[in-house]
Amino acid sequence: MDDLGPPFSIGAGWLNRWFPEFVVAEVQGVFLVYQHLGYNHSCFVVFSVFSINVDSFPPMATISWNVRGLSQKDRIQSLKLMNAKYNPDIIFLSENKQKQPYLKKIRKRLKFDSSFYIDPLGIAGGMALWWKSESNITILSADKNYIDTSVSFSGEPSWFCSFIYAPQ
Repeated sequence: MDDLGPPFSIGAGWLNRWFPEFVVAEVQGVFLVYQHLGYNHSCFVVFSVFSINVDSFPPMATISWNVRGLSQKDRIQSLKLMNAKYNPDIIFLSENKQKQPYLKKIRKRLKFDSSFYIDPLGIAGGMALWWKSESNITILSADKNYIDTSVSFSGEPSWFCSFIYAPQ
């Protein structure tokens, strides 16, 4: 195993050697490990977000998907399969085009404890944010294109996360 040196020497290039199948991005000392799943180039699974001090953020998984309509059976099946495979702590669905009662049924089947919704405008847009009880999410602000949150996981320090739907 390579000598890692002091914590400040860890960089995205080093992490890519350990996670070759994932994309590792670094912004101002915070690393994001994720995998692009395809699904019309709109679905990602985020496996971990952590600072240079790796112990400061616990591992967690988040699915973020611009689903482009969640009424189609193949999309619901894909969501169920991703949930079973990656066991995410958080799921964010943008452009789901569904109102809360329909989305709540799916959330309960996937065993997510909490939620926040932005209803679509007519048949366009809509966002759903679901999380499990181990995650503590506080909604700071939201509108039809974003949800700003404060997130903590298993009692660890909180961090800010924005979930964004940006239609073309």
